[in-house]
Amino acid sequence: MKIKSIKSLIIIIGCISCATPKFTLNKTGGLNEAINNAINDFYHSKEASKGKIYDVSYKYLENNVIGISILDCTEEKVSISKEIKIGSTSNYFPTRYIEMGNSLFYWHDPTMLITENIINKLLEYNHIDSTYYYNVENYTFYSDDKTKATHYYFCSKNLANYIKRKSNIALGYGILPKVKCN
Repeated sequence: MKIKSIKSLIIIIGCISCATPKFTLNKTGGLNEAINNAINDFYHSKEASKGKIYDVSYKYLENNVIGISILDCTEEKVSISKEIKIGSTSNYFPTRYIEMGNSLFYWHDPTMLITENIINKLLEYNHIDSTYYYNVENYTFYSDDKTKATHYYFCSKNLANYIKRKSNIALGYGILPKVKCN
C-alpha cells in the first residue's frame, strides 16, 4: 500500500512541476515590461524555434492596450545606410535586444541611441546586410504577406491580462481582440 501511495505522490508532483510555467509575467509596468512578457511567453511556446532571429514591434492601441508583434526575420537581414552611426538615432534601426538561449529578439526604441553593443550583436548573428546602402528617405521594408507574426495584446493596467494571436495582418489593423482591462 505504501509503495502505491509513494508512486502516486511522485506522479502528482511530476505533473504539477510540468504544469508550472518556467517564467513569470510582469503584472505592472509599461512598454518594456510588456515586451519582456511577450518575448518570454513566445520563447517558451511551441511557436518559437530555437536559433532564430525575431523582429519585435509595438504599438499603443485603443482602450489602454499595448500591442506587441513578434516576427521571424531570420532570413531578412537589417539593411544599413550611411546615416546609421554609433551614438545616433534612427527611425527604424534596432536599438534594443534580448537574447534567450541562442535566439535573438530585437526592436527599435526611439528613446535609445544606436550602440556598438547592438551592432556587434547583429553582426554576431550575421544579421546586418552592409552590401546594400540606400537613401533613408526612400527606405522600404519588404516582407512576405503570407508570413504570420505572433501578436500580443496587453492590458496596460494589468500586463497579466493579454490575448495572443497569430496573423499575417499588421499589428493594429483588422479586428482587434477585446482585452479585459478591469
